[in-house]
Amino acid sequence: MDIGQWGLSGAEDFRPGNTARGVSVLRFKRQRSGGINSVLINHALRLCVRVHVGTFHREMDVAVPNSSSLAEILTEVLELCGAPMISLPWQATTAAGQPLDQSLPLGESGLEQGSVLVLQPETESAAPVVRDAAEALVEGTAARPAQGLSTLAATIGAILLALVLLSSPLRGPLPAALLSGVVALVCVTVLTWHRRLPSLAIMVVLLSALSGVLAVAEGLAWTPEVAAWAFGAGACGAVVAIAGLSFLRVLPLRSAATLYTLVVLALGAASALSFGITPEGTAAAVVAAVLLILLAAPAAGSQLAGLKVPALPSAGQDLKASDRPDPDIMDRAHRAVHIHEGIILGALLGLLPAVLMVGLSGGGFAQALGVSTAGALLLHSARHRSPLATWALFLGALGGLAAVVLAAVQGPGHPTQLGVAMVAALATLSAPLWAGKIPELEPTTVVWLERAESLAIITLFPLAAQLMGIFAMIRGLG
Repeated sequence: MDIGQWGLSGAEDFRPGNTARGVSVLRFKRQRSGGINSVLINHALRLCVRVHVGTFHREMDVAVPNSSSLAEILTEVLELCGAPMISLPWQATTAAGQPLDQSLPLGESGLEQGSVLVLQPETESAAPVVRDAAEALVEGTAARPAQGLSTLAATIGAILLALVLLSSPLRGPLPAALLSGVVALVCVTVLTWHRRLPSLAIMVVLLSALSGVLAVAEGLAWTPEVAAWAFGAGACGAVVAIAGLSFLRVLPLRSAATLYTLVVLALGAASALSFGITPEGTAAAVVAAVLLILLAAPAAGSQLAGLKVPALPSAGQDLKASDRPDPDIMDRAHRAVHIHEGIILGALLGLLPAVLMVGLSGGGFAQALGVSTAGALLLHSARHRSPLATWALFLGALGGLAAVVLAAVQGPGHPTQLGVAMVAALATLSAPLWAGKIPELEPTTVVWLERAESLAIITLFPLAAQLMGIFAMIRGLG
């Protein structure tokens, strides 16, 4: 071969007097007109060495023999990169942090051509501390500040103040409605100075509602007409209190949605009572209203939070119509979730006493309404990602099953009703066996259950109308 076409090269130029440090490996390169092609001898390993010591960071490429160990070349490599002197031993790792044995030849260490070798001071792990019994108790019981003590004290103080003012010796000629308003005003005064008391804000709403009820019903016989006006006045007082507290931003959004839902149900019950509907029929009307509220809750939460459907450009329209992101989209989404949870919680608080009252009235229609309520809410509770919504809807379904049993016990005791009540009781008792499998049902099974759910929703409204006496009123018109 032509020796003149081959050259000798290394990590540095091959010069006399510099052979010991400069040349780490011998390589032959052949010069051609189209470029330079390097042929590495198979006993050479090309590495990228990174040295990290505190604020010192240096990186260089070296080619070292495969048979040499890292301990043999470490001193020379550190001198080439100008690493500072340290008191700790050096630790060699891969780029991912895997330690390397410095006594093994580099060819057996798992490094390949072009691998990264990291050199840094060896870090010492903290020695384990052996604690005695007293130190273990102190360490295991970390100091945690108790929270909510002042809120609990303020709530109990409001209740105690109401009991003192409404007691007969101190009441005197003042009406109870006025005294309830005074207690609510004191609570509002405390909230103006310390606004992070949500339970006290809810107490203000309840006292305002109680003031409205007592303003109408005090000193009168409790008749359906008086109850209708009392519920209406209480709902108005609650609305005023909720609006004021929301303006002061002392009432959480979820609590406000819950109270507003209860106010809507109270106004619906007052309207039903004002038309001469029986208490059992009014309770059935509340159950039907709760189902309508649950159906409208997602849309209401999105609208009240200000969420909008993204605008998609139509044919021929500029594509920039859909490129207008909402900077407050996450905040609006959180508000929508809180409003939705509040609506569901308020619907549950109105549903439970209503469906239990329907069950206490007895009869086949009351039991059928309980079955429809449980069927409409049971599968719907498994669809929600929010634990609060799942709990609320599942409790509503259990309330429907309780109404099924109460209707059979309070009724004439027909064998069919008792059999349905037995099935409802066994289904409730075996809930730990089947409740966790609802989200894991097969799609075909879910389709059939959704059809049963739709049937329960459809049958609930006629049953509520029957208990309200609407069908009897229509027959009376003929």
